[in-house]
Amino acid sequence: ILSNITIDEKIVAQLAVLEYERPFKKSDTDLIALFANVVSLELQKNIFFQNVSGIGYEYFITDLLDGKIKNSRSIDERAKALSWHLKENFFVLTVTAEKHNLSNTPLIYLKNLAANLVSDSKAVLYYHHIVLVINTSRKEPFSEGSMNEFIEFLKANHLKCGISRCFHNLEDIREHYEQSAKAIELGIRMKRQD
Repeated sequence: ILSNITIDEKIVAQLAVLEYERPFKKSDTDLIALFANVVSLELQKNIFFQNVSGIGYEYFITDLLDGKIKNSRSIDERAKALSWHLKENFFVLTVTAEKHNLSNTPLIYLKNLAANLVSDSKAVLYYHHIVLVINTSRKEPFSEGSMNEFIEFLKANHLKCGISRCFHNLEDIREHYEQSAKAIELGIRMKRQD
């Protein structure tokens, strides 16, 4: 039985329970759901967990994508509060999958794998997409050799990806997110025409 553990409607973990000494009963499902809710409530109270697990970054990036933070002073203050030392170049990389491809692999797991493969990135789940914000001093989004690894990850998990052009101010993140999402659409159209 799988149950999501959420903070403010964002999945931060999954609880997995296996049958071992006896088959599952209906009451087990209810008990596991209750336990997951209790864990979720406790984690929401714990600021330390939010900072260690990267949830603070997720709130910040989601607020930027939603247009809730619009001025550079607020952006700088939030970044400093998170100890995010901003470098000069940003890229937005958006990863998406068809729903039937996600039946066996949770999106949160794929998000964490993607973030580990792309150095200098922060990853969030945003409207059923994985969005990576890459902040680097390099002129390209991937470090040497990591692009091939990332392409293999995409192929193995039947994912599609689009990337924005380089930009230099987090105030412009929404525009570049849309650019990366549009790149996916264009790639799909071009592939259909082949």
